[in-house]
Amino acid sequence: LVKVAGDNLSGLVGKVTNDPPAVRVEDQIGAGMAGIAGNFAVTSGGGTVSAASAVTDANGLASVDWTLGGSDGANSVQASSGSLTPVTFTATGQIAAFNIVVRYFGTQQPTAAQQGAFAAAQARWETLIFGDLPDIPITMAAGTACGSSFPDLPAINETIDDIVIYAKVDSIDGPGKVLGQAGPCLIRLSSGLPVVGVMQFDSADLSGLESSGQLNLVILHQMGHVLGYGGLWNQAGFNRLA
Repeated sequence: LVKVAGDNLSGLVGKVTNDPPAVRVEDQIGAGMAGIAGNFAVTSGGGTVSAASAVTDANGLASVDWTLGGSDGANSVQASSGSLTPVTFTATGQIAAFNIVVRYFGTQQPTAAQQGAFAAAQARWETLIFGDLPDIPITMAAGTACGSSFPDLPAINETIDDIVIYAKVDSIDGPGKVLGQAGPCLIRLSSGLPVVGVMQFDSADLSGLESSGQLNLVILHQMGHVLGYGGLWNQAGFNRLA
């Protein structure tokens, strides 16, 4: 019985780990054995597994989803199969500490329903990126944080934890074509991670996106750009994601 994935992880408390614990049952020459039952049981941390047992596939692999316990600290799951020596998977549960603040600016404010889509995107990213970043003091005059592209951006004079995203509804190019655009404006020198960014959405497209059920996905996508996905591929660290 061999561990193949899902060990020595870090994850958000109360959430499923990104990598499920997976084992491979091998015969004496190392070939995977199909149709073998494997058992999975939480042994510390108070979490749960999606199934108490799983049968190996054609490659001899079996896995289950692992939801970490509700408190930060050590978690473990043991996998066993018959008389084979059991193996143990470990994970450290972390409390969500990444804080996204969304602020609206400009003459047109999003509707309450549209603001709900922003809140849903914010909550989703905060569960995916959950590690804390150092607070950083920022002082910028009005209209300067994102260059000359947004002269109506308000002044910033505060200590930011962990990122502030300014969101604006404005005319871009009429219905269709560009739905929105976004990216980071200020980046930490220490880590290369964004601390201030901006999202802009075409006022001509918001209602259509909302009625078609696509608004949440578009906002989630654009918020990812502010966090660095796509826009910072060439920076050290981000190139692994590309």
